Amino acid sequence: MNRMAARLLERVFVKVHIRAAWNKLHNITEQGELSSALESLIHLTATDSSYCELIGVMVDMISTDSLGIAAPFLCHIIDMAALPSQQTTRRMSQQLLSKCDPGGLARLRSKKKNKPAAALIWSVLANRLAGEMSSFLFSDAVCGCLLNNIENDPDMLCKVFSIIALEKFSLTGLCKARIMRTPIRRLLRDTANMSTFGLTDQEEIAGIMQAKFCAEWSLRNIFRDNTLEPTEPQSDASPRDSDPRTEETKRPAGPKTANINVMLNTLDATRHWKVSEDGLSIRNDGSTFESIRATKSYGFAYDGCRNMIWADGDSEPYGDSEPWRPGDVLGFYLDIDNAVMECFINGRGLGPISPLSKEHLEIQAVAGYYPALSFTSFQQATINFGATPFRYPPALPWRNLNDNATISAEMRMAIVRPRSDSIHGRIVLDPVTGVRLPAMAEEESEIDYSLLCTICCDHTATVTLQPCGHNGLCIQCAYSLDM
Repeated sequence: MNRMAARLLERVFVKVHIRAAWNKLHNITEQGELSSALESLIHLTATDSSYCELIGVMVDMISTDSLGIAAPFLCHIIDMAALPSQQTTRRMSQQLLSKCDPGGLARLRSKKKNKPAAALIWSVLANRLAGEMSSFLFSDAVCGCLLNNIENDPDMLCKVFSIIALEKFSLTGLCKARIMRTPIRRLLRDTANMSTFGLTDQEEIAGIMQAKFCAEWSLRNIFRDNTLEPTEPQSDASPRDSDPRTEETKRPAGPKTANINVMLNTLDATRHWKVSEDGLSIRNDGSTFESIRATKSYGFAYDGCRNMIWADGDSEPYGDSEPWRPGDVLGFYLDIDNAVMECFINGRGLGPISPLSKEHLEIQAVAGYYPALSFTSFQQATINFGATPFRYPPALPWRNLNDNATISAEMRMAIVRPRSDSIHGRIVLDPVTGVRLPAMAEEESEIDYSLLCTICCDHTATVTLQPCGHNGLCIQCAYSLDM
């Protein structure tokens, strides 16, 4: 009896400690205190019981309203955590399942909040444990739960994180084979076909757009029908013959991107972006901070979460006291002649700024200013460089980038090429000039994704780390590891 009481007290102490450390993360501004709170949580993963407690408390405490802050902390903690045992992995998955469908009065109180949080944690764990451990995490019940979320849950974030979780599980060959035997493609098509017609609430529209983007990207890059060969890239000026294959297996049609002269350049970016077929919508579902530039130069930086403006490495307060919200429309105006910039939210100006001298601005303008974006985990946006009318055109004299730029057909196709086609025979271009570089040799055999590096998913996994014995890495990624 005393032993049981001691265990209960220990569990209560661990939970209280986790909650206190997690709450601190959202209020700390000093780097040293922040690192200390993170280290405290990471330390708890050293034992199997406290690891499970940590996951359980995170499901209860993660709020989708503050996901922009919570998600990077969650990714960092799990990335740095000790690797769990097989038994602990199974226990964590069962714990997440119970949080999604608790019994008694707890069901009404927590089920709605816990389901998207559980899907989010599954996605991070599946990415961290890609390989044999991921297959222990991915039971039939987990697969069924995530598929049911996509099909039936009205919460768009729950759909989004469930799609992402299945993407991360598909990094492991056995898990992907199981997923492909389910109606995943039908569910993704249904999600991709959702409509926002008649809706006026911007946050509701933003949620649907996120779900549609994730579903379309997964169909094109992860869960595509491998029995159908992709069509070959064609120049936008060439005629296209009729094709009996389904639309989702085709390359982007010419008219869809013919009037787009500026895109987000995946060849001039960090690795883990998801980019739409038109090169104007992007999303980061990785655990790292990602950045990308456009194909046409100019730009400066506005952070609407912390309300800061950045230029030449320096920052200063700017904008409202409240952070931007999902569904907000952001506008950016740059007048190089007068060294003036201004940001807009939903058509409302936040005030002109001159963070650089006119001479300095003109000197940098010779090399070019590039529109660029940096996202933390699970953030998404759609960009308009002027290919479609602006929702809130500025009252000041202006010209848009799209009408004053060109993009080669070859670069256009390289940017929007599905990821599953990029491992062999990829088009390699200089990220700035668009000049074609020598490509990798074409492989005629079907690609076995289970043999690829679990970090980059580009090269064959040939490295085993010593003395731990972990494998699943290519040479390039193995050399990039610090620990």
